[in-house]
Amino acid sequence: MDVYLPIAEVSVNAPLLLALGALVGASGKAVGTNLDQGSAYMFVRSGASWSEQTILSAPDGASTSRFGSSVALSGDYASVGTSDFNSNRAYVFARSGTAWPQHAILAASDSVPGDKFGSGVGISGNHILVGDVLKDGLVANQGAVYFFSR
Repeated sequence: MDVYLPIAEVSVNAPLLLALGALVGASGKAVGTNLDQGSAYMFVRSGASWSEQTILSAPDGASTSRFGSSVALSGDYASVGTSDFNSNRAYVFARSGTAWPQHAILAASDSVPGDKFGSGVGISGNHILVGDVLKDGLVANQGAVYFFSR
């Protein structure tokens, strides 16, 4: 078994953490008449207060796509996943001033309805990980993680 050792401790009072924005998923949010389409809310910090900067949504979203079931933020890039059985997408947004326009849609070429590609996302710099929790492999529903780089 591998051993993992801590390399740093991050304090709640660390200046880096205080300077970051926050991205909050609301996967059960209705968008118009689409129940459970989902949204993600971007917040920014100014001094001691937080304010909503924008609401992200999938332009191709549909009822039950559950956009915002997974979210990740790194610098000027945000990744938002879906958890519907048929969506099989993750979205990338790039900050432009105070706006967050859609930058890309990520999909796996071998994903099929029911895989739940987009059920988990992670982002760091130029790299994005997207989880596909029900992807079949050597066994049914073993799951997979896809690595994307820009």
